[in-house]
Amino acid sequence: ARAAGRGRGARGAASSSGSGAGTPGGWPDGAALALLLGAGGAVPFVGLTPGGSAALRDLVPPGAPGGSVVAWATSRERRVPLQVAYGASILSFLGAVHWGLAMAGGVRHGALRFAWSVVPSLAAWPCAVLPPCVGLQVSAGGLLAAAAVDLALFRTCSSLPAWYIWGARVPLTAVAVGSLGASLAAEGEGGGARRARTREIARARGGGGRPAS
Repeated sequence: ARAAGRGRGARGAASSSGSGAGTPGGWPDGAALALLLGAGGAVPFVGLTPGGSAALRDLVPPGAPGGSVVAWATSRERRVPLQVAYGASILSFLGAVHWGLAMAGGVRHGALRFAWSVVPSLAAWPCAVLPPCVGLQVSAGGLLAAAAVDLALFRTCSSLPAWYIWGARVPLTAVAVGSLGASLAAEGEGGGARRARTREIARARGGGGRPAS
């Protein structure tokens, strides 16, 4: 009986470690690496914002090793499409988490998880060919929706570990959506300035084309 009790206690401790207790002591093996990789995954979001791109160009000027790649990626015509494409790839990855959980078994609502797991990919699919402002909005909206679903599942089913939710999902979603929002605001301002310049050019051409009185 005592041996059985010890076995049950060991299994309970292992289960607690696997689910994560929200503190470093309760993290499973590999959780710290997962959080580190997640933090690294936020770098492209921040680096492709207007401010992040300017900082990268200052940090890695064109003459430095890799400077030409940085200059190419952070140019105005490529920065936003790259950020939208990256946001779409991350959105697809977040859906795949639920596919993996459903395949592993032992979680509630497995069929519903399979169904939900493909929705982020379907939402992300057209982002790369949408107009920049629309692609930014779809990517940001998709990331927020995916985070809301993960939080709801964490509160109701407890199948997602606390370290994943509070250490990765919430802060990284905030960084990603904030970065996409910064680019969206810049695109709006830039679009307004471009439209104003176009109107000025059109007026100037129209005035030059009038016959002299």
